[in-house]
Amino acid sequence: MKTENLNTDELFEALPNFINVEGELYHFSLIKGSKRIIIDYTMNKSEGGKSLCQTYWSGKTIKEALKNCLDWLIKFDYNNKKS
Repeated sequence: MKTENLNTDELFEALPNFINVEGELYHFSLIKGSKRIIIDYTMNKSEGGKSLCQTYWSGKTIKEALKNCLDWLIKFDYNNKKS
């Protein structure tokens, strides 16, 4: 998938709501910081609250953050682990 040509809505739609890794569900999360947009996939706090691969993706715009996240998910084949 070529993410360079996708607009913000298409990038958002391409990201899974949940990622299932070996029976553990990670939920999509988007946070607006004071200078950046942060995206991660996190387990429920009751299940430990840990982030997928202990990482997050960010950007100065929503589009940049979404693209960074989707590119990483594609690189490591996490975009195909939808629940």
